[in-house]
Amino acid sequence: MEYVAYNIIVPTVSACGVLGNILNLLVLTRGQMKAPIYIYFTTLAVADLVTCLLVFFSGIAKGAAAASFWWQVFEVYFYLGIGSISTTVSIATIVMVTVERLILIRNGQSAKTYCTREMAWRVCLVIFPVSIVFNIPYFLAFVVDDGIQETHFYRGQYYQIHNWIRFVVFGLGTALFLAVGNLLLILSLRQSYRHRKTLLSQRKLREEKRLKVGNGVKIGESWKRFAFEMMAAPL
Repeated sequence: MEYVAYNIIVPTVSACGVLGNILNLLVLTRGQMKAPIYIYFTTLAVADLVTCLLVFFSGIAKGAAAASFWWQVFEVYFYLGIGSISTTVSIATIVMVTVERLILIRNGQSAKTYCTREMAWRVCLVIFPVSIVFNIPYFLAFVVDDGIQETHFYRGQYYQIHNWIRFVVFGLGTALFLAVGNLLLILSLRQSYRHRKTLLSQRKLREEKRLKVGNGVKIGESWKRFAFEMMAAPL
């Protein structure tokens, strides 16, 4: 079962993720994609592509060469550390997509300042270095020395506190924020739909009223023309 999981299931699923994110990047990097949200989507696709590549190679290595020195190096210094960075970038970008949509829908005036391409680039350029710095402890937790060994840092208090902070901020905190944020988005969209429906109904009533008035004027003019013609006709 372990052989099937690491040699077939994990590589297949991650390969689909790699292909999907490459296609996303090909579409998102076209010149037509001008909206700020596409910058966030591009960042998300890059981060997810890195994660899927790491999972793909890790799955193959675990299944084919679990005792290999190079797999252990990859697992300790690439999969754990870089994978943590790419995952953090993905989570932070998803949060910013929700924030951007909320500002755009609920506060149109602020959207002119915060929902721009320049602001999106700035946010993404901040997300990357912050994610790298935040995940430095994962590069210090293990070493390859006759197998994968725990370090003193791993057994220390700071590493445990860091894990709890990551769990609370990027786990529970993010899940709660996304739940509330998406609920607000749904409510805002419903409110916007109702407002638009009301405006369309009012516009339709005005249009019907204008047509009735116009038809009344035309009928009056027709009767005037008919009466004039009758009066002008010879007896």
